[in-house]
Amino acid sequence: MIDLHVHSTASDGLDPPELLVAKAAQAGITVLSLTDHDTVAGVAAAAQAAAAYPVTFIPGIEITTDYLDTEVHLLGYFIDHTHPGLIQGCADIHNQRRERAKEILAKLRSFGYELDWTDFPEAADPHSFIGRSHIMDKLVEKGLVAPHNRDLFFDAFLAKTGKAYIPHYYITPRRGIELIVEAGGVAVLAHPGRMIGDWDLQELVNYGIGGIEVWYPSHSAAEVARYLELGRKYGLVLTGGTDYHGRGTQVLGMPGIPEQTAALLKEAASKGGKHG
Repeated sequence: MIDLHVHSTASDGLDPPELLVAKAAQAGITVLSLTDHDTVAGVAAAAQAAAAYPVTFIPGIEITTDYLDTEVHLLGYFIDHTHPGLIQGCADIHNQRRERAKEILAKLRSFGYELDWTDFPEAADPHSFIGRSHIMDKLVEKGLVAPHNRDLFFDAFLAKTGKAYIPHYYITPRRGIELIVEAGGVAVLAHPGRMIGDWDLQELVNYGIGGIEVWYPSHSAAEVARYLELGRKYGLVLTGGTDYHGRGTQVLGMPGIPEQTAALLKEAASKGGKHG
């Protein structure tokens, strides 16, 4: 079983990289990629932990980009997590993300939700990741939002159309793909079924996208069929993953992802991010 889309405490997951790898091994996963949001901070620890298990580890990342009115997430596989350009790109995104979180908190306070930067002890570490999911967790923890209202509150205040939403640091899909390819990896379009608005796969292919995430928990059978067709049309590597964060009823591992996926991604990375 394979899982090519998981998150750790290096971004907005609940499990440290080492524990995440242990859980994956226990679940019977043989190929795993850690794809934290806009950071490679957990890759080294995950790779070291995977060496103790029969788990093939793929260094990865998930980069958030914007195309017109659409948020486009890019997964990167077989990246060099020490590549200076990638590290600097992540640092720029990270610093802007922290400022964005502070602005979101200020907006929430204007609506009567008293949450401050000091409520996040981890924020004292300048490398710590504070995102909307962390803010949502803290609102519930402090009793400002009832657990059963979590999803409704997120949609009303923190989602893209929410009252306290602040746009994230802008990076284009083209630049995101460049960062991944320059770091020796292959770029994959993440969960296309979740994308709202206009997007053009042909344009992403022109920029150098090498794969598409076909198998994903919220993709319907019709969507899977559509992305299989699109992937084959453009000669892309067909991938999949759970987008595991450790919350709710999420489980690691997705049956049905072809065993040769990892080898195809590695081959594409070796060819400058292109499959075929």
